[in-house]
Amino acid sequence: MMTDELYIKTDEQLDAFCTQIKNSPYIAIDTEFMREKTYYPQLCLIQIATEDHIACIDPLVIKDLKPLWAILYDENIIKIFHAARQDLELIYNLTQNIPKPIFDTQIAATLLGLGDQIGYATLVKSMLNIDLDKSQTRTDWSQRPLDKEQIKYAANDVKYLVKCYGLVRSQLNDKNRLDWLDKDFEQLSNSNLYDVDVQQTWMKVSGKQKLKGNALGVLRTLSAWREKTAQEKDLPKKWVMKDDILIGLAMKRPKNTVQLAKIRGLTTDTISRNGNTILNLINETEHQTPERLNTPGKLNQEQDALIDSLMAVMRFRASQENISPAMIANRKDLEQLLIEQNNTELAITQGWRKAVAGDSIVDFLNGKIQLIVKDGKLTIAN
Repeated sequence: MMTDELYIKTDEQLDAFCTQIKNSPYIAIDTEFMREKTYYPQLCLIQIATEDHIACIDPLVIKDLKPLWAILYDENIIKIFHAARQDLELIYNLTQNIPKPIFDTQIAATLLGLGDQIGYATLVKSMLNIDLDKSQTRTDWSQRPLDKEQIKYAANDVKYLVKCYGLVRSQLNDKNRLDWLDKDFEQLSNSNLYDVDVQQTWMKVSGKQKLKGNALGVLRTLSAWREKTAQEKDLPKKWVMKDDILIGLAMKRPKNTVQLAKIRGLTTDTISRNGNTILNLINETEHQTPERLNTPGKLNQEQDALIDSLMAVMRFRASQENISPAMIANRKDLEQLLIEQNNTELAITQGWRKAVAGDSIVDFLNGKIQLIVKDGKLTIAN
């Protein structure tokens, strides 16, 4: 029977709790953090639960979390998360390591027909018929002291996760799908997911499709500078410079501070602090041999219609298996498959995704099957 939640705020309490749970076959983990005013998330609370124990650990008070990290990095213990990416990013930033093995109930739920990116409260309601309290959703977890209601609210994020894990795992096993997600979970432990390549951040800048040639090179340089500056100062990157200003600089490529001052949205304070750096970066990039940087091109109408058909094939196969289509592939994945039909490294050409939908999509592209309407319903015919 699970004990009442424990609020841990001393080294002695943490040592005792870790001793209690160190032989558990699995633990549920969640974190509370703040990042509205920082580049890196600020860890404010760690919630841990097993079948018998549950605790909220205060990292703002306890400075040495080594006993807890030892548990998280014990590969004999399965670490259960719901929507693991942000929690794992936070842990990686703190320790430069990632726990494994991992089980993500949000990802697993998609193979049970529970929809794409199901929320934790919805999963608990679906699996346990329990309505979770949502009153603390907007809590500032960096503020102290935490009251009993906040502790209870945070503890519930792992208390029911343990129970959901057992049910999700059992249902996956019944459907012979328990091993389908092994590679997906292994990928969550890949540090490349959490290491930011500053030279590629330009790809996420809104409005990049407006640029060509040297302008893209300037955008890449300035975006990399913004990212590194945000990291060094631990500030949200849009506090350093907004996307529309990056686009304006890449378009206009000012040569001096007078021209720089004409860039819409660029403040005099930013020009005073970073103007010379920005001008030097633009100048250096313009005088380099330009690299071929391309934004994804638009498909023609015929290709676009074909992708619509591939999406229909995928959705049909997903509905047959009661799986969320988004778990199999998205539109961009299918566009890549259309362009690179012989690429066996694409996720949809591997493992369970290949068996469920990938083979059918390739057969459709090769004319071996076709979409038809029968009795008012879409189906596939040979």
